[in-house]
Amino acid sequence: MKTFVPRFVWFDGKFVRDEEAKVSVMTHAIHYGTSVFEGLRGYWNSRNLNIFRLYEHIERFRNSGKVYSVSLRFKDKEIANAIIQLCKKNNVKESCYIRPFYFVGRYGINLHVTEDSPTHAAIVMFPFGDLFNKNGITAKVITYGAILTELHVPDRNGHSADVVLGFDTLAGYLKGHPFFGATVGRVANQYYAAGGKLDMKTLRESFKRHQKEGKSVYQEQKGVVEAKARQNKANLEQLGADYKAGRITQAEYERQVLALK
Repeated sequence: MKTFVPRFVWFDGKFVRDEEAKVSVMTHAIHYGTSVFEGLRGYWNSRNLNIFRLYEHIERFRNSGKVYSVSLRFKDKEIANAIIQLCKKNNVKESCYIRPFYFVGRYGINLHVTEDSPTHAAIVMFPFGDLFNKNGITAKVITYGAILTELHVPDRNGHSADVVLGFDTLAGYLKGHPFFGATVGRVANQYYAAGGKLDMKTLRESFKRHQKEGKSVYQEQKGVVEAKARQNKANLEQLGADYKAGRITQAEYERQVLALK
């Protein structure tokens, strides 16, 4: 990919030229990698630049820092406005990638990062066209456990190849394997609803408990699922009888042009 340097970046609440955004060599993130980033896509349709799920990305952006005890000292609306105005200021008229990030600033070599540690926030963007060629990608899913058996994507030269590890026949999946092609996997998103401030003790207990539950969810899905195809979507559904009463496991694959950008 050709190196691109934007005319302007957003840094700590101001629009500045890239070369003017400077930090101390004692910046904590330089030494220990204490930073958080998010990635958004902007799609140009010959008239307007459409940023995909702006506020949902910002919410995840902020929540990532909370897990790390790194504070984002700007409101969601401030970040959203900064992203929009940065694209305008750089006069973007093509599809692009937008990367907001924040990081611990000058904090010495203290390893005890807290929510009160000093932080910087920045946003950069650069042109980013189609990820795939006009032929797109090909995914193959079987009704046994909703397992993804093949995913063909093109390389930089446009040659398509399968990038998923798996077996050529059903027999391989029936014998047991390291979760090849698992739609849900071991944890089954059990961490999503977890809340509160995690200390190391709580984290270890939570990890152990949810790993056990996650393995149970995965075992359920090894059975045959019901598959329904409608228009550009494939829906797979199974009732989890052994995990929690009434728990329904669902997966949906959708063919969508924007998803290939």
